[in-house]
Amino acid sequence: MKLNLNISLLTAALLAIAITTWAADKPVTLKDVYGKHFLVGTAINRNMAAGTGGRRSLEQTVKDVAFIKQQFNQI
Repeated sequence: MKLNLNISLLTAALLAIAITTWAADKPVTLKDVYGKHFLVGTAINRNMAAGTGGRRSLEQTVKDVAFIKQQFNQI
C-alpha cells in the first residue's frame, strides 16, 4: 500500500515537471491554440491603431501592441 502511494506521488511529480518544462519551451497563445479553427480577433481603439495610446504611456502602448500581435490574428 505504501509502495503504491510512493509510486503515485513520484508519477505526479514527474508529470508536473514534464508539463512545466513543456510549457516553458513554447508559450501558448490564443491564435496558436485556436488559429487553425477560426480567426481570433480583438477590438482596439483609434489611439491603439495609431500607436499613440491616448491616456496610456508610450511604454504601456508598446506592451499592449506587442500583446495584441502575440495573441490575436485579426483586428
